[in-house]
Amino acid sequence: MRIRTNVIILGILFISAYAGNYLGLGDRFWWLDVALHFLGGFFIAVLIREYYKSHLEKMAKPVRILFLVASVALVGLLWEFYEYLVWTFFDRFPQWDLFNIGFDLPDYFDALSDLLMDLLGTIALVLLNKKSD
Repeated sequence: MRIRTNVIILGILFISAYAGNYLGLGDRFWWLDVALHFLGGFFIAVLIREYYKSHLEKMAKPVRILFLVASVALVGLLWEFYEYLVWTFFDRFPQWDLFNIGFDLPDYFDALSDLLMDLLGTIALVLLNKKSD
């Protein structure tokens, strides 16, 4: 998959997450957040794999897998840190200010389940690549 196509897909996932928050879909459809994090992890891994393709080809397979998993974990961790900072300094997500909804501070379970879904998306890519090898 080309890098440009992957960036477009990630943009669509990002916009979908914000649109879902605006419309309150996360409250009605609990699985939406799970699906978006799984797909986000998958496509972040695809983007990293394509961007570093020439470097990854020189690595041993276990190192390649570890690199992908660690990279997606870092992106997911930075995203969760961003969410925490926004909650801390703005009392809610900026995209929800328009509706003045006022959600509670995200909990550890939410952050850890988001990170788990990011990593499971990466593992799905690794398993799909294993079948195509």
